[in-house]
Amino acid sequence: MKYRNLKIRTKMTIAFATIIVIFLGGFAAVTLGLRTINGSVNLIYSEGLIGVENLIEADRDAYQSRLAFCDSFMYLSTGDMGKIATFLADVDTNLAQVNDRFSIFRKIYADSGKAPVPAFQVYDDNYAKLVLETGNLKAAVNSGNIDRAVGVYTGGYTSAFDAMRGAMDELTNIMLEESA
Repeated sequence: MKYRNLKIRTKMTIAFATIIVIFLGGFAAVTLGLRTINGSVNLIYSEGLIGVENLIEADRDAYQSRLAFCDSFMYLSTGDMGKIATFLADVDTNLAQVNDRFSIFRKIYADSGKAPVPAFQVYDDNYAKLVLETGNLKAAVNSGNIDRAVGVYTGGYTSAFDAMRGAMDELTNIMLEESA
């Protein structure tokens, strides 16, 4: 049977059936494409944005902790122990937030299946040193010994802080390169 010999109704039915099949095929392809895009967007959000957000907030908290120490130095000369106590409490709060937020970033990084990089060990080693030096620095500030406080601050504290921050910077750069 040739197409030319078919009735118009049959020809119209075949034409519309062909159009419907093509339409359904296109619809299925678009639906699958949108699911893939949605999955990619969710991955970018959960791994990239949330992870980097926590890493950047950890970085900010580290600087706020350091600034609180600097502010406490200003009040050593006046002997205002109330203000000093407030700033030292801020040091503790911000330092704890650094590790909390960095831990969230570390989990997101690990859960994404990325290979660990040396910057994580650098962070761990220097965060531990920073906690130790923070205790030494707080003791010096609380005792009112400005020379000892400046010595700890410019020595072990700054060394550990800079190395820890360098590790966070390196991890930020890795995340930004991966998202580019």
